[in-house]
Amino acid sequence: MKELIHCLYCQTENKIDENSHRQKKSQTCSQCGMPLPKHHPNSRRYRTKVFIGAFICICLFCAIMVIYLPR
Repeated sequence: MKELIHCLYCQTENKIDENSHRQKKSQTCSQCGMPLPKHHPNSRRYRTKVFIGAFICICLFCAIMVIYLPR
């Protein structure tokens, strides 16, 4: 299965074979030759991970404030 990875430098889409990506081979951009990111900041997985972390922190803050403030 092929995966599209965006280059951070020139913003072109590069088709990468998923098997070669798992083997941690150094992938480079087809247009500018710079190394491609392993985890792109605009990827769905990264955004979900950041959202879940922020959501948990906000929930903990709210729970502490609910317990602390009424006293």
